[in-house]
Amino acid sequence: MTVKASSKRNRSVFALLATLSCMTAQPQSLHFLGVLPGHSEWSEALGVSLDGRVVDTSMRRKGPGRAFVWTLESGLVDLGTLGGVGSDARAITPDGRLVFGSAHGPDGVPRSVSWTVGGAIQPIDHVLGIRSGASGVSADGRIVVGWVALPSGVLHAIRWTDDGRSEMLGSLRGDSMASDVSADGRVVVGLFDAYHSPLAFRWEDGTMHEIDSGGQEAGATAVSADGRVIVGWYFPRNFATARPFRWTKETGLVDIGGDRQQFGGGAAHDITPDGRIIVGRTHGANSAARWVDGSGPEDLNETYAHLLPPNSRMWQAKAISDDGRYIVGRGYNGRTGRTEAFVLDTGPGRALSPRP
Repeated sequence: MTVKASSKRNRSVFALLATLSCMTAQPQSLHFLGVLPGHSEWSEALGVSLDGRVVDTSMRRKGPGRAFVWTLESGLVDLGTLGGVGSDARAITPDGRLVFGSAHGPDGVPRSVSWTVGGAIQPIDHVLGIRSGASGVSADGRIVVGWVALPSGVLHAIRWTDDGRSEMLGSLRGDSMASDVSADGRVVVGLFDAYHSPLAFRWEDGTMHEIDSGGQEAGATAVSADGRVIVGWYFPRNFATARPFRWTKETGLVDIGGDRQQFGGGAAHDITPDGRIIVGRTHGANSAARWVDGSGPEDLNETYAHLLPPNSRMWQAKAISDDGRYIVGRGYNGRTGRTEAFVLDTGPGRALSPRP
């Protein structure tokens, strides 16, 4: 049989495209990160950079844990302390250059610190003997937020800048703690203690505002780059467990937990800078979840079931990289029988599809 030249060319083009697709496609992957030998019994991941560098805290059942950074190439690397026994990593810049959290000194007091990956540890708050901790960082690493204990013992949300200045954000009532900050450092979110019941706040232009949750307990965990979208958790009336929420000035607090009978409780823990993707948990604390462009909750254990080791489960998604590719959190590793941090690589371009 004679094959036309055009058919041959078409087959050659298809073969080339298929080859290029195989060469450029990168498989999805899931890694449980283990624990730091001698320092801990379980771990969780709380931050991830654009290149998949994970910051984590490896915990003991009793006593302080140890902060570490993980990469596929190096595995777990202890970030060290200020001379004490414990440390806690909470946030990392998108470029993976700086890590923020707290570390104990010889006196056993935790202080807010920054680590340069592969380098030194540096206190952020230079007031000796005062407890403090960093929990969020702006996109460029210049503004850090967290908490500081006043001499009275009251905790206050605080905002530090890289030129050594600090600003107390105050509290509407009782203690307050900041959890995240917008890309430009203008909007800070967190929670304050209203008569031993936490409530969510948004701080902007020097003023703290309560995020209305109907008077029910709530906490704000993350904010989009422009400060417009805030996510977190709240307790609906007559409901025994927390539920995830998404908030904007236009919509107010919106429950995004889906059907209460099907999904139960949950929480939203992080959001991409553009506000399009939220990660957290559903089914109480049993299923790591993702919400994309206003869709209902997606159980990551179902979507990525082919990546899970036998008898393993992703329980909580705690953070997502700015491009939506990497998701990190805590789950159960069936191979080791431990609670461990995980990093899920959803593959380039898979999480962020173009808008219709």
